[in-house]
Amino acid sequence: MRPIYKLSRDFTDALDEYKNWIFSEPVQAALSTKIEWQTARMKEEGRHEFSTSKENLGSMDHDNHVGYPTDQFGINLNYNFLQSERRTVDPAFLNEIRRANNVLDEKLQLALGARFCALKMYYPPNGYIDWHTNWNVPGYNIIFTYSPTGNGYWRHVDPTGSTSHKPDLSKLVHLDDVPGWHCKVGYFGKKEETDRIVWHSAYTREPRLTVSYVVFEKAIWENMVEELAEG
Repeated sequence: MRPIYKLSRDFTDALDEYKNWIFSEPVQAALSTKIEWQTARMKEEGRHEFSTSKENLGSMDHDNHVGYPTDQFGINLNYNFLQSERRTVDPAFLNEIRRANNVLDEKLQLALGARFCALKMYYPPNGYIDWHTNWNVPGYNIIFTYSPTGNGYWRHVDPTGSTSHKPDLSKLVHLDDVPGWHCKVGYFGKKEETDRIVWHSAYTREPRLTVSYVVFEKAIWENMVEELAEG
């Protein structure tokens, strides 16, 4: 995964508009009272940061891993996800979510050449997403992350040269968040693409926002990566 720390205003202006909506007082209040959150197992056990540890990754059932994370303390505010999961959401707030989603996606999907937005994840303090691969939805990814002060991180396992779908714990890469927006770009491979599987996780000590898009065509993705970097 390649981090990009200075992004073009063409992208950050749209991202800031969405971020300001998420972090506004009415939406923060609604996130606490008007939407059903998924049960977070490690949160309930008081082991938030264990989710991103080598010990947790090593103990997983890699052979039967589906691709999605099995535990997270955060909420995916993608409208389509909330609909498909049949989450209990206040109807008026759900309409707000749909409007904010549409505004952001209309601005970024065309600019990025992306097929779809995979994630609009809001993490509260001590939020996390545990180890997973997304090998059920392989593709070229653009992962935007916002952190107020950079008090969080991303971890992945470098798959270079791997001949197994199981992660090599000696190749763990730790990337601290930075204040404001940054992004990470890279390809998440299928289970059979052993040297392109990216086991990854994230944790934050403060509110954090991640917006992720998927591109299937390599040439489009490569052009997009060049445009992302600030000129």
